[in-house]
Amino acid sequence: SMMTARFFNYCDGFIVMSKTVENDLLKIEPDPKYRKTPHPIYDVFGKSIEKKKAKEMINVSEENIILNFGLIRDYKGLDILIESAKTLKENLKNFKILVVGECYGNENDYIQLAIANDVSDVIDFRFKFVSNEKVNQYFSAADLVVLPYKSATQSGIIPIAYHFNKPVVVSNVGGLPEIVEDGKSGFVCEPNPDSIAEGVLKYFESDMASYPSFIADYKKQFSWGNFAKVVLELAQS
Repeated sequence: SMMTARFFNYCDGFIVMSKTVENDLLKIEPDPKYRKTPHPIYDVFGKSIEKKKAKEMINVSEENIILNFGLIRDYKGLDILIESAKTLKENLKNFKILVVGECYGNENDYIQLAIANDVSDVIDFRFKFVSNEKVNQYFSAADLVVLPYKSATQSGIIPIAYHFNKPVVVSNVGGLPEIVEDGKSGFVCEPNPDSIAEGVLKYFESDMASYPSFIADYKKQFSWGNFAKVVLELAQS
């Protein structure tokens, strides 16, 4: 837009966090001074809690916990996840999909979609804001974080999952696949119910113990130190 282009005239340099945003920048600025570096990992959400204890704290008892976390907006594809639950129900035992976050739309639409798909029994909707101190309870209780976005530039939720060494299932949109090592830190799927269900089932059928140690090492590139180094390099260039 005109406003963006005008604002960019006052910028000395740019930091982009994904290829999508890099492409957007290059459309507006022909020769910008910029660096690309992934979204760093937040460390404000406390330490991991032992899984059994975390489950007690948030009152879930199923063996397999799938977490969908963050502000709920249309583009984040909660409807896709709800529809994928039908396939999951046929193939996965003793699981619960935990949907946690404020809803910026009609909560009832999602509840009705779950009823229509006959999956209300496997989805626990918690349409509420979670304070920073309690975020660790949800991520520590989860086995897997699922983000079936329909569009995205980058995600602040993947870094939180990685902070707790949790694997992710994400859609192949925007910058999301750039920060997921397919089959190792999670799975990259298409934004449709069949593909998302397939990614979730692949995880539960694989060696689930292999992901945390891989993520612990993989996430070093998302450190604040690394981010600061890139920003300084840009400032001094």
